[in-house]
Amino acid sequence: MQQEDAGGMLLSRFRKALEVGDDARIEQAFAEATSQSVRETLTRALGSALEARDEAALVMRVFAIPLLIVTGGRSLAVVPGVVPDVGELRKLFEKQGALGRSKNFGLGNALTTAEKLAAVKPSMLYRLARGSGQEGFRPPDLAPQDIEVDSGEECVHLRFLVGAAVAPANAPGFTETAGNIGAWGLPFTQALAAQLGQQGLSLLPIPRPPMNLQRALETGRFALREMEFQLFLGNALRRFRARVGDPDATVASYSDGSVRISLGSPFDASLACEYRWPLYPEDDLGAVGTSIFGLLADCRVETVQVAETVWLAKAASH
Repeated sequence: MQQEDAGGMLLSRFRKALEVGDDARIEQAFAEATSQSVRETLTRALGSALEARDEAALVMRVFAIPLLIVTGGRSLAVVPGVVPDVGELRKLFEKQGALGRSKNFGLGNALTTAEKLAAVKPSMLYRLARGSGQEGFRPPDLAPQDIEVDSGEECVHLRFLVGAAVAPANAPGFTETAGNIGAWGLPFTQALAAQLGQQGLSLLPIPRPPMNLQRALETGRFALREMEFQLFLGNALRRFRARVGDPDATVASYSDGSVRISLGSPFDASLACEYRWPLYPEDDLGAVGTSIFGLLADCRVETVQVAETVWLAKAASH
């Protein structure tokens, strides 16, 4: 009930801050969030303020598509941070009926990083959504970032494709009309893999549904950690089971704001290894735990010890 009462007040204050470009005040509100649930309330209110349609007939909605790009096979390679033919991807969305009633649709060709996406200011998105300011009806210009492959083992990299769609104010946006990834995910993966692929390099781009920039950032970070842990665990278990059988696992929270999963065996100390799962302010510790313990169970790791206290941070092996 308190959250419901606070919703109108939050929406009003966010709008005022956005109108005058007071991004510092918005950032301060998130920095002072006392819990994950409070942060989620702030996130929803900010999203509503950015999506406010006023009396405009057409609105521009900026979105980002999180991409997990899995590479392997070559120890040294550079995957360019620019999609060679982004028009092919646009046509794919149109063919699959994912554009809905969008009158104008733009998809940037830059594969940008989480750090660059996080640097986009809310007030800039607010101006873009209303077509005001010098930006006009264009998505934010985010610099691309090459993917440097330095290992023949499978690695996962997080990138984002950012775009914008102009549609009637009363119509569903692209994040809704393209929300069913089953309709376009596989052809998207195939098209992007063909454009970015190189001789001898295994490359698999795995898209997530388009979302507003904040949600895309949160979803992408979490998905990256999940897949990194999955690859870490798969590789480690193959080594352990080839030599000594199943390892023992220890899961602990650390003072540096991370959860670490350590694998070891009393029969061969040289096999010991550790994965560090960094926690971001938006992370739900329950969801992180569900992911970690779920994957350990799926991989039939039976001996799992959970530390009851927070451990002091130390150097991680991963």
